Amino acid sequence: MKLADSKLEPRVLIVGAGTTGRELLRRLVPTWLVSIVDVDETRFDLITDDVDLERVHRTLGDGTSRLVLERAGIEHVDYVAAVTGSDDTNLEICRLAREDYGKSNLYASVVSFVERERYREANIDFVTPSYAAAVSLEHRILHGVGTVLSTAESKGEVVEVSVLPSSPMIGRPLASVQSRRWHVCAIYREDTLVVPNGPTRIEENDRVILVGEKEILPSIAEFFRLGEPEFPLEFGSDVIALTESSSDFLHIADELKYLLDHSRARGVEILFWPHEPGIQSAVEAACSERGIEASAAAVFGNYGDVTAKYVATKDCGLLIVPDEEFRFLERLGLRRTAMSGIFSHMESPTAVLRGSHPYKNILLPITEGASVIPLARLAFDLARIHKASVTLVTVTAPRFVVGTRAVDEQKAALAKITHLANLYHLSVEEEHREGNPVEEILKLSENFQLMVLSHRRGRKPSFFNPDVSQHLFRRAKITTLALPV
Repeated sequence: MKLADSKLEPRVLIVGAGTTGRELLRRLVPTWLVSIVDVDETRFDLITDDVDLERVHRTLGDGTSRLVLERAGIEHVDYVAAVTGSDDTNLEICRLAREDYGKSNLYASVVSFVERERYREANIDFVTPSYAAAVSLEHRILHGVGTVLSTAESKGEVVEVSVLPSSPMIGRPLASVQSRRWHVCAIYREDTLVVPNGPTRIEENDRVILVGEKEILPSIAEFFRLGEPEFPLEFGSDVIALTESSSDFLHIADELKYLLDHSRARGVEILFWPHEPGIQSAVEAACSERGIEASAAAVFGNYGDVTAKYVATKDCGLLIVPDEEFRFLERLGLRRTAMSGIFSHMESPTAVLRGSHPYKNILLPITEGASVIPLARLAFDLARIHKASVTLVTVTAPRFVVGTRAVDEQKAALAKITHLANLYHLSVEEEHREGNPVEEILKLSENFQLMVLSHRRGRKPSFFNPDVSQHLFRRAKITTLALPV
């Protein structure tokens, strides 16, 4: 094929069949006619089989030779790209293309970072692969985003950022946030490209392409990606606490105040059983002393009924329940627990406060059947709020009992959580033990202040199939929060 044979399709000359040249050829061939030049014939053999060679004209020779350039069809091309391994060679190719053949669309790959000024002086559009790679890695390490392109190498950048569920941008129109210093130029939503405009709204898991000034773009990308933790607003705006006596409430009042001070909750409601005379006034007085602005209301029935008939109808982001003894028959699964009714109706987290605040170390057990991503997101948001460390713990029975499948499933779960932790810029510790999951986790939890776990709604425990998460929730000595899934 000769480039002169076609006058309709765009044509490009690539000088240099190294890694960059071959990749550029592979990308252009579907829509361009390509001529490629190199002094090493073996490099032509490395052009992949998926390339339509009928659209490629290969020329062996030195790209700084006019004779070689003419054999390659330089007179007929629209663009010239010099991507050899020598800056002197690339500059000379572009000079010849401009001065001897009147070509104005000239591009080059800079080999040595210090040579960039020579390309600028020659008015040649260029990229610096080493610079682009360094900038991309810098953003991935420091900001958790991938750099797509560096524009003018010092003036601006283009970055791609994945929108996490905690991002404050979710649901907001772009017109409400964009400025002259940065702009959203594209959104990838699953496999679909969304060309944004003012009314376009960001959705969870969108991949957003941002362009803007180098100095401000990292902070804008971080805002899009993550934002500030909003707990418990992702579940509901209010904290609701159940209490059966004034002494029970006094036991948790200080920790309730601490929790409210470290959350975005917009309201607090205390639900009490009116068995004790004066309980409402005692609860209200305890709240007033601690600066807790709360309402109090009497309720009747068991925990499950109250949750189904009252709490579930409210905008509840966190439910706090009394710390009660886990009775023998309940442990064996021979008696339905009071907590079962709560967990079966709640979609937001449920917590029992045991006075272990402030939360500096969070324990995240990964138990069988745990829904790891929602659980990890909740734990990581709490870690960011409380500036706490996170430790993941897995426990398996001896391998000869459970086999390798359970171990492999735990490894897969840990890999998912570790990846998510990287997106949140959190460093997590990992702890693995063998033995009884409940006993091992309970022993380990003594070194922590908060345990976050998941609980499967509708789970029916039995003597032979105990509910590990409910055992942990009821028997732990530290504050424990369960996310029904």
